[in-house]
This record gives sequence, C-alpha cells and structure tokens, in this order.
Amino acid sequence: MTQPLNKFDFIFKNVEKSYETYHGNECSVKYILRCTIKTSLRNLQWEREFGVSNPLKRENVLLKDNENIKMEVGIDEWLHLSVLLDQSKLGIKDCITGKVEFKKVSMRLKNMLLQVIKRETIIGLYEDNTVICKFEIMDGAPVKNETIPIRFFLKPYELTPTYHNINNKFSVKYFINLVLYDINEKRYYKQHEIELFRILREKKNKKIEDDVSDKKEEDVKKN
Repeated sequence: MTQPLNKFDFIFKNVEKSYETYHGNECSVKYILRCTIKTSLRNLQWEREFGVSNPLKRENVLLKDNENIKMEVGIDEWLHLSVLLDQSKLGIKDCITGKVEFKKVSMRLKNMLLQVIKRETIIGLYEDNTVICKFEIMDGAPVKNETIPIRFFLKPYELTPTYHNINNKFSVKYFINLVLYDINEKRYYKQHEIELFRILREKKNKKIEDDVSDKKEEDVKKN
C-alpha cells in the first residue's frame, strides 16, 4: 500500500532575486529549488528549476526620456534616406512604429528590411549576435520623396528585456538593424540600439467587466 506523502510548508525570507531567469545561446540565469534529505545510508537530493520575472510599470520606464530614433543612410550622390522610429524604449510585446523617407534615389534598390538583433556579451571574453526577427519594409525600387510607414509587431517573437552587466558576467542588448540591397546584391546597413523592458500587465477595469456582464444578462432576458 502506498504511503501518503508528507507535505511541509516553508518560506525563504528576504531572498533577493535581482535578475530574471534567462536562457541564451552563450549564457543563462537559473533559479533552482534544491531539497536534500539526509539519511543514515545516503543523502537524497531533488532539484526543480523555477522561473523569475521582474515586470515594471509602463509609466516608470517607457514614458521617461523615450527619445525617437533617426538613422540616416547616404551613399555619395546616389542615395539619401532617413529612418525615423517613434521610440527607443519599448516593451517586449510592443509595436515598433515610424517611417522611411527617401530624399534622393539615384541607384536601383532591390529591397529593404528591418532586423531585431540580440547581442549577448560575456564580458571580456565573447560576443554573440543573433537575428531574432525581420520585417520587410519594401520590395522593389523606391522613388524620390516617397515615404513608407513602419509598423512592426514584436509580440510574436521570443524577446527578453535588455540586461546590463548581469552580476559582472554578461550583458544582453538589442539593436534595430536597417539593411538595404541593390540589384547587384550589394548590402548596406545602419544600426541603432533599442532598450526593451518587461511591462507589468494592466489589470482590467472591473467596473467595465461588470457593465458588460450586466448588458449580456439583459440581452439574454430580452431574447
């Protein structure tokens, strides 16, 4: 007959979890709960990893000093364009918005795209760059004074917040990379850093929910 399991309530007081759980290509941050049972014969050990996230309020990080981004691309007398992005700080589920303005086009371009690049840096040792996602701005030749809007949703992709100098071991940064290709497959690019945050989910307005529920109930009674 199987013996019932004993359950023990426990709590760790004042345990600081400053860093989020992170699983990258070259480095990781893990939190592990380890249970050790000491017996007269041997010690039994059991481990289970658990995740930690530290979301922030939107108004505390994204509404302060959130400057726009301007990237200029000029190739002698052949090409001059500006990429204007509305924000340099974003939540990992936000949308990148902006526009591309072509001020001079005297060369034949094939296409243009934006990339989000994640850069893991093991301080003093190694750097790894990964293209997380890409967004095609145009496919074909632009003309002078043409403006193309940008609306690039980040929600479908697995992104983490920007991490600065985690325990003096590594950093994780994100960059917007603008890439241009001409008809000869020659590549031109421009890069700018963005800062990503995990934003605390806003609670739904209970009053609105109650009003909607009451309305549904009234509709059912009428029918």
